[in-house]
Amino acid sequence: MKKILLTSLATLAITFSVIAQKSFEGTVNFGITYTDMPDEMKQYESMMPKEMTLKIKGDKSRMEQNSAMGSTTTITDDKAKKVTILMNMMGQKIAMEQNTSDDKEKVDPKINYLEGTKKIAGYTCKKAEITHPDMEEAMIVYYTEEISGTKTNTQFKGLKGFLMEYTVENQGMTMTIAAKEVKEEKISNAEFTIPSDYESMTEEEFKKQMGGGQ
Repeated sequence: MKKILLTSLATLAITFSVIAQKSFEGTVNFGITYTDMPDEMKQYESMMPKEMTLKIKGDKSRMEQNSAMGSTTTITDDKAKKVTILMNMMGQKIAMEQNTSDDKEKVDPKINYLEGTKKIAGYTCKKAEITHPDMEEAMIVYYTEEISGTKTNTQFKGLKGFLMEYTVENQGMTMTIAAKEVKEEKISNAEFTIPSDYESMTEEEFKKQMGGGQ
């Protein structure tokens, strides 16, 4: 059961991917720290991912993180309205594709811009508080307006800049994801393709294989 929990944590962390439409092309490296970890999870802390890498090119992004169990990658194609999750866990390679068509019934998050700034990875970042029906508590985030041509996904829709730091509460622990390095560079189109050795699977099939997601 703990293996399933670790997989769900990895998926949670990467669902907040950032998508570029025009200007920025390059790589952003994030660090992940854990606090308030329940005693029963502390023995698994060394297995948890400590870094994430985000690659951005045009309307596509690739977020990858590695742990002791393997790697999880989310490839987002904003133009095609498609998200692909690649999981290489303990030697098993699975690819899950999902459509992300616009849903007019979805509720946009409420964003309260706050006073205060701080430097993250050399960029001046502003502070905001975000509330959303899908979130149990308000989330404090930091964003920069110095990286142009980007937008966040629906959890941060309307945020006036590139997301540089945020905190996620899950399973009684706190994960803080913060940018460590930003590099403007050319990204190969191959980064956004599905490797041929991955088995295609629906989300329902994956949950069934994992024991119904329990």
